[in-house]
Amino acid sequence: MLLDLVTPLGSVLKEQADELLVPACDGLMGILKGHDDMIAALGDGTLVVKSQSGEKSLSIEGGGFLQVDGDNVYVLAEKASPIN
Repeated sequence: MLLDLVTPLGSVLKEQADELLVPACDGLMGILKGHDDMIAALGDGTLVVKSQSGEKSLSIEGGGFLQVDGDNVYVLAEKASPIN
């Protein structure tokens, strides 16, 4: 699935992912390829992107929204930064 992570400052990450762990408002949510279409509110926390090339973690601050649309996942976050 294609992840597109955007903040008010622009695109932060756009890449193919096998699995996502997302900080939803009511807890951590997992998303795999084939997930039903949905929209969810995000809370603060760590977004984990797992792919064949490895795993990346990003800090989400200020909340935002997530949309799953077919094989595309759009994350609109107030602030997102890589965790080293």
